Amino acid sequence: MSAPRSDLTRSTRSSRARSAAVVALLTIVAAVAAGCTDQTEPEGGSTAAPSDAAPAVTPAPDRTTVDDEGGVGAHADLQKPLCAAQNGVWGFTGVVKNAARTAQVYTVEVSVVNPDGWSVVGTKSIEARAEPGKAVPVRAAAFHRESAADAAKHQCVTRVVRHQG
Repeated sequence: MSAPRSDLTRSTRSSRARSAAVVALLTIVAAVAAGCTDQTEPEGGSTAAPSDAAPAVTPAPDRTTVDDEGGVGAHADLQKPLCAAQNGVWGFTGVVKNAARTAQVYTVEVSVVNPDGWSVVGTKSIEARAEPGKAVPVRAAAFHRESAADAAKHQCVTRVVRHQG
């Protein structure tokens, strides 16, 4: 015995609606997953691997090891950052410029990270005091060593915090 036509039509419509909902849900899940693994350029920096010829410095994501209690993010105060590896030896130079009306103490954390998982493979913390309106050089020579092949895969990121001082 076959079902009346109206029941069959209702059942088919319900099945199509469920299928459409499942397809929409899978599309959303796929889009979210793609967004989490997207390798486009992050705000404020490039994902290009550092090399002997092309330095790469990117602002660090929040929640690095710099103790910023009582301080403020001051990445805009870091000028002329240059971080690069030569034959697997990483070095960093830059200048912090104090635009505040009082003396400031800067903590610049320079990290070499593996962008595949963002694990930190080497780091150096630099502290500098700058009087109002003054620029102070910051430097970390040979702060991390690794093979040249690994250095070509890794990236340099910085975090800058300033405290009144």
